[in-house]
Amino acid sequence: MAVESAVPRPRFYTGPYSTAWRLVGRYGRELKVAIALRFLQSICAGLPVLFLVWVVNRLRQETLTVGDAWLATSVTVGAIVLQFAVWYASNRIAWISTYFATGEARATTLEHIQRLPLGTLRSHTTGNVTATFTTDFELAAQYVSEAMPALLGALGLPLFVVAGLGFMDPSLAVSVAVSLVVAGPLFIWVNNRFKALALLRGDRMAEAGGRILEYVRGIAVARAFNRTDDRMSRFSHAVGTMREINMRLVLRLLPLGMLTIGVVQLGVPVVMASTAYRWFGGAVDAGTALVFLVLIMRVYGPIVALSGHFELLRLGDAALER
Repeated sequence: MAVESAVPRPRFYTGPYSTAWRLVGRYGRELKVAIALRFLQSICAGLPVLFLVWVVNRLRQETLTVGDAWLATSVTVGAIVLQFAVWYASNRIAWISTYFATGEARATTLEHIQRLPLGTLRSHTTGNVTATFTTDFELAAQYVSEAMPALLGALGLPLFVVAGLGFMDPSLAVSVAVSLVVAGPLFIWVNNRFKALALLRGDRMAEAGGRILEYVRGIAVARAFNRTDDRMSRFSHAVGTMREINMRLVLRLLPLGMLTIGVVQLGVPVVMASTAYRWFGGAVDAGTALVFLVLIMRVYGPIVALSGHFELLRLGDAALER
């Protein structure tokens, strides 16, 4: 079933990332630092993997020394400690800067609304304006402070692992990356489908919010003129609309999200089959096969974990456009 068209948008929206950077304004530098730190955290998580590959190669060549073992252990411990320190710093900077930025953006938006002609204001419902200042700004803040850093952070570890595996066996490393490449266009398609529904959800939630405000503000007058049944009917319809659009969002998101994750995780059996084929053919030794089979989930794990931010990415994008 085709997704209903959402309310036409003004030209202020130029895409999620450029719009987000304009939203944060003078706090953009802090946000860039937070994103860079999140990527650094992902690199720190990948360093132990690279040194594990290095140690295994040394073991295969029977050239591992005590000094090598101590070096690998020291780097691993240091990377783990640094990973948590960088994660804390990244989250702290992102959260503080984003909420200061959205606070200033709310004030700027309110000043802008006060300067608008009355005719323009009348074209927007109370619920729509209220949703912009509450739900939309909150989702946009979460998009900037959580989803954007998580998206870039999830890429660092897989890239490092694939690079490390590529030194051991380029052919098997390609089989690791193939499912990620295949999942790319699917992710874009799912993103577009879900964003259209998220925009519609924002519009319907704003409309329902306006009905609820109307009911609460007018309840005294309704009771005085015995019109509570009529207002209760509108209120019930608004609540029903909110429930319906959220149900549609969940029912469409789950299968599309599972499809994307499923395609990514297809890389696990592909790598297992490729490794077994090359091992039985004598192209790789047992050590290389073992490393690939053990580390395969270190590649797909962060990508699958990113699915937890999938809904936030799309809702935040839709909130920025609204």
